Amino acid sequence: MKVVLDKVTKKYDLDTLGVEDVDMTAEDCVYGIVGEAGSGKSTVLRLIGGIVDIDGGKLTFDGKVMNRVPPKERDVVLVSGSPLRGSVRRVLSYGLKLRRYPRAEIKQRTEKAAELFGFSDRMNVNVKSLGAEDVLRLGLARAAARKAKVVLIDEPYVGVRETTRAALYSDIKKLAEYAGGVVFVASSDGADAEYTGDVISVLRNGRVIRTGTFTELTEDPRTAYIARFVGEMPVNILHAEDGVFAVRADKIRITDGDYTVTGVSEKDGKSVLALCVDENAPPFIVISDRLGLKVGDKAGYEILEKTLLSGENEDRL
Repeated sequence: MKVVLDKVTKKYDLDTLGVEDVDMTAEDCVYGIVGEAGSGKSTVLRLIGGIVDIDGGKLTFDGKVMNRVPPKERDVVLVSGSPLRGSVRRVLSYGLKLRRYPRAEIKQRTEKAAELFGFSDRMNVNVKSLGAEDVLRLGLARAAARKAKVVLIDEPYVGVRETTRAALYSDIKKLAEYAGGVVFVASSDGADAEYTGDVISVLRNGRVIRTGTFTELTEDPRTAYIARFVGEMPVNILHAEDGVFAVRADKIRITDGDYTVTGVSEKDGKSVLALCVDENAPPFIVISDRLGLKVGDKAGYEILEKTLLSGENEDRL
């Protein structure tokens, strides 16, 4: 399945913009949509699902224009944090029964979905007894039973333990692979961006400001907003001649001022960052194995080598 949003726009009224000129292309993958509250993430999901109408641009599924196709005629499943009532078996089979699948096929599909997501021995368990993580997994299993080609998941990690998010993301990827479709995952928590998609679009004020892999967004954020929002927090935002560097603040915290990055190198397998606060003074040298910054053409600056050899100013920050 290939889903394309081409200059898609939604305006709720003259004073309220949902999204504007949104471009996204997703094919047989997990696609992340991240941004602060009110950035337009949920609007994008609703547009894909047909819950709200598109005012401009074009939405296509495998080349078919979907702008005016009713929600019930789209092969789309919304995974929410509110499970249906009853047993796990009922939740997995409910949508299939509504679509009048043969009884034997319903049984086969529900049993396979339960096996994939760890519910085979809990088919008669009441969903009210499930924790937040299993509620999400049950939603994924329900979409797998449908073999839905497009799945929408809004804020999947709310109430979920941080230590289990990687495992849950693996289950989300499993769903995309099993159904052969696209899973859109939206999150307003930048720290969860790593677990939202193979490709991630960052929204701000209803517009896509950057699309890339998680590695691309963190190693080369390009803007201070993306650097602060995506990935581990907090970070120091450093401006160099060729871009913006986001330095994780787990060991170093620069609290004020703009510092110029004069070079990046390595010493004993650790990243070395040179910061210059006064052009007439030697740079401050910071050494850490978890700086999380982009190391590229700036490596090996002579000023770094000389300063490192002398040991002057090391770790002054």
